[in-house]
Amino acid sequence: MDLAMYSLFGENTYASIATFFNRQTLTLEEATCIELGRISSHRLKLKSNGLEIYSINFFGPPSNLLAGQQELARLLRLISDNLDRIRTRQPLTRIYLAGNFNCNTLDKSLSKTKLLCLFTADSQLFELTAELPPSWKGRGMVFFKTG
Repeated sequence: MDLAMYSLFGENTYASIATFFNRQTLTLEEATCIELGRISSHRLKLKSNGLEIYSINFFGPPSNLLAGQQELARLLRLISDNLDRIRTRQPLTRIYLAGNFNCNTLDKSLSKTKLLCLFTADSQLFELTAELPPSWKGRGMVFFKTG
């Protein structure tokens, strides 16, 4: 595995993201930091058939207070803008959005979960949830859109 990109939010190592890729099967064409420590975008190409894949890595704000909800809404707007740019340039490409959204997706009545559900519906994304081992805190989320 090779490192595609990492970024830290200030000195806070808990607000950081990193994306790795398998150099044997993928070529990293482009890596962009959209929001320091929160969002990065990567354009990858499969070596076997040349298919382009976009990967967006996300780390959501942990707070459930109003400020955390507003920050999540702002970050989701940034992702939405990035999705629109990708779809305009490459309408048939696959886009994967993965990360820790810091939402309790099992309780659909929570404000941050409602924001995330609206975002996925508006962005025409499909949800896959990865079950994590018991030693991990929380649950992993992956959303994907095929072109």
